[in-house]
Amino acid sequence: MKDGSCLGLVVYCWGLSEQSHLIASCLAPAAAELEQAGSSFFWFDRFDARGPHVFAVFALPPDRIPMAQELLTRRVADHLALYPSREDLPDHELLARHQACRGTEFCMIDARRGFGERNTFDFCPHPTDGYSFPFGLSRYVREPDRLWELMSDSAGWVAGQLARNPGRTPTAVAIRWMASFAQTLQSRYPQAGAYWRYHAATMIRLRRRGPVALDEIARVVGARNEALFTPVWAAAAVEPPFWPRLPQLVDLALETGEPERIHPLLREVAHITMRQLGLIAKLERPLLLFAWKDSLVRSGAAFG
Repeated sequence: MKDGSCLGLVVYCWGLSEQSHLIASCLAPAAAELEQAGSSFFWFDRFDARGPHVFAVFALPPDRIPMAQELLTRRVADHLALYPSREDLPDHELLARHQACRGTEFCMIDARRGFGERNTFDFCPHPTDGYSFPFGLSRYVREPDRLWELMSDSAGWVAGQLARNPGRTPTAVAIRWMASFAQTLQSRYPQAGAYWRYHAATMIRLRRRGPVALDEIARVVGARNEALFTPVWAAAAVEPPFWPRLPQLVDLALETGEPERIHPLLREVAHITMRQLGLIAKLERPLLLFAWKDSLVRSGAAFG
């Protein structure tokens, strides 16, 4: 990313399964083809500003960007012609989803007026020194290029998981990833419980001060989820990391030794991965609360 700018792509595609198909069978293969032409970075996310869409970023030498845009235009147009998004969303839901983004913009296209038309796409330059995602995360680490390389690898890995789970949200994959992340963090970071409280507080209303009892957390997780998550966490404790490079990413976050950098970065890494997999926040909450409770139990604490 030495040139300071990348190619951004927005594809208005409604429906999680349709988005996953687009990512797995179109964008990821195109990214692999572009890698042969000099691309050094591929990343994607799902977002609802101006309508549900997939946002992807590709980094190439400046003179290769026109070629990349031409290739992506063909690939995406062909995909949408064969597999158009057919999910219908009423105007009030489109508006509600857009408003829930609270003005956040992943790229300059998100700032346009009106809504994107379903099954359309557009490109934009994406500066490495602007916007929060993905490059704004560099403020949390000492070696941004290592972070970009790991995030790109993670995006490719997630796309592979989506390809193995066609037509449905790979919830089991998300649970296994979170368990592996929790076990990796627990083995490396003495303040893992503090991290999970921080992460939980970004998604759930907690007391600002004072402890939260284990039984309170367990009550929100629920007995059914507890029974589902427990064996996955136990397996993750003895298995290799689910995404093989997960320890490298955790170690990179921990290198600063500063919780005010460690916690936000790890939160974004986990939350982005869940979004990439298509897991909605409602399903992510019990997962992170279970991880918090498990961390407290392992540390011998009764409160969070």
